[in-house]
Amino acid sequence: MSFFSPSKFTINYILILLIMGCAGLLFLISCDEPETLNYMVWTADQNADNLYILDPNGSVLEIIDGATLGGAQRPHMLWGVPPDPYVYSANSVSGNITVLDTRTNTVVAVVEGVGKLPHAAQPVPNRPDHIYISNIGPQGVDEDGNPDKGETISEIIRREGSDGYTWELTRFLDLKADPMLADSELFPSRRPVCAGFTPDGNSMMVTLFNGGMAVVDLNEWRVSKAWGRDEIAEHGCGFAESPLDNEIYVTAGGMHSSWLYVFEFTDTGPELVVSHNLSQHGHDAHGAWVDTERNELWIIHRVSDNATIHPLATIR
Repeated sequence: MSFFSPSKFTINYILILLIMGCAGLLFLISCDEPETLNYMVWTADQNADNLYILDPNGSVLEIIDGATLGGAQRPHMLWGVPPDPYVYSANSVSGNITVLDTRTNTVVAVVEGVGKLPHAAQPVPNRPDHIYISNIGPQGVDEDGNPDKGETISEIIRREGSDGYTWELTRFLDLKADPMLADSELFPSRRPVCAGFTPDGNSMMVTLFNGGMAVVDLNEWRVSKAWGRDEIAEHGCGFAESPLDNEIYVTAGGMHSSWLYVFEFTDTGPELVVSHNLSQHGHDAHGAWVDTERNELWIIHRVSDNATIHPLATIR
């Protein structure tokens, strides 16, 4: 594979996740002096139900516990889109979303009832007042035979009023009921994992737990396109948009495999243009980040506990 850089090495897994936003977020607060590192790192300890705010040296500046987070249980993923100041903690077990203001490091809202096992709450980069939650829990039924909120996408809208912002849970999309995902051979589950967005902010690309990917039209609120598990591997998580071309990179894989997918943004939506099997270099690709200074893609492989680096110029 000529696109693959020979640079392959083991590195501190948590640190890379912090950079990419899979277990936390890196926020640049000020860059007045190029040689001065001036930022804070936010990270989640989902087993202790705590969030930690660190300085560039890794020293803990502040701990926000689960009670302060609104009774949060298993804060699994943090997400935000700087310079927008708000961060969203998806609390999987308690089934709520905590909204934090990075200017004051305080909780400003807790949104309840967002779905079953919310895995990630992600604002649209060019519309940060629209937040979409991937509810990864398998869908079941209640005592009346009605489906619960598993295998759904839910939407939160941030609204500005006279007393400041409020966050409103507005609607759910049942992926299990969507006709585009009806083939159980191609889509053994419709459990959403992680998402990326098209540049216009009108569509959401979401990976599915047992393999496959769906494109959700956020205006029509339906699945507009999909790829089955024969094209997209299981456990996909990791989206990184290219600074050079009109494309986005997606990672997926299992205990013994890693995959990289290159999608091109077209007038008719995202198109899969190439798939790279990275299994000889790592297992369980689960995070992507683009180094815009060097024009390189970094990929984290969870099971093999290593990172791989891929030059963007030859990634196709």
